[in-house]
Amino acid sequence: MSKIGIIGIGNVGSTLAHTLIERHHVTDLYLFDKNKERCVAEQQDLICAQIGQKTTTTIHIGQKEDLATLDLVVFSVGNIRLLNGSGSRFDELDFTKKAAKEWSKYLTNYAFKGILLVITNPCDVITHYMQQLTNFETNRVIGTGTSLDTARLQHALSLAFDVMPNAINALVLGEHGATQFVPWDYVKTLNPQLDFTKHDLEQLANQALMIGETTFTGKGYTSFGIANQADQLICALTSSQKTFYPVSAYDSKQDIYIGQYASLNYTGIIDISPISLTEKEEQAYQKSVSWIKEMATHI
Repeated sequence: MSKIGIIGIGNVGSTLAHTLIERHHVTDLYLFDKNKERCVAEQQDLICAQIGQKTTTTIHIGQKEDLATLDLVVFSVGNIRLLNGSGSRFDELDFTKKAAKEWSKYLTNYAFKGILLVITNPCDVITHYMQQLTNFETNRVIGTGTSLDTARLQHALSLAFDVMPNAINALVLGEHGATQFVPWDYVKTLNPQLDFTKHDLEQLANQALMIGETTFTGKGYTSFGIANQADQLICALTSSQKTFYPVSAYDSKQDIYIGQYASLNYTGIIDISPISLTEKEEQAYQKSVSWIKEMATHI
């Protein structure tokens, strides 16, 4: 149980707020948004959502000086309508880099000392940009990265092989976007008779990508899936127990943030787990690296 702040109370931020409260994962929740009326509206709605329930979260309209007291802040400012169904995170960059610059100033000026979890897209680029702007240690600036893509892969495989998603251990690495890839040696199922590698792996990976596209096309945004993943990451990042997740983490060799498999606890990223890649997967990783670096030149 922790003091959590959410910057950006749109579709994702508000869904995450409700998820944290429903699952009893936050003691005090602070809502930050340039639209003050939206903050008040969400505060009142979330308070009413607890009536008759066993949740006891105190919900605050965040003031900038509150940042100094928080254990973890989620940055979820965005405008997914800018994506226009292209699948390219590049389309969101001009808007989100301005928001990142503004809020990074507040985080440093008001002495935030906790973990910064970035959802805002393009996730890898914005996470790195906020780390550079704040000069926070790289281990405590983390992006949700390919955690959602991994969940979508579990979903796609569950549909393809008629098994429960939680019966599949999956992993997606690289960019949170079109150049993501799957290291198939790390995809396992509780049913040893199912062998994914005997199937068209490219098609299976594409089906996972299409789940995100279908969600966006039908709703105009995504919210529940990413809120679920962010909630799980927040639990890991406010716990003393070591937990492993795919996240957007700093790659010191490439000097970028990119989807990697990391161990986490309340200190942030403890270390990056080495993943053995095939030659084709290494090429895919380098493709993600190149694309993230290309986007970063437009910051």
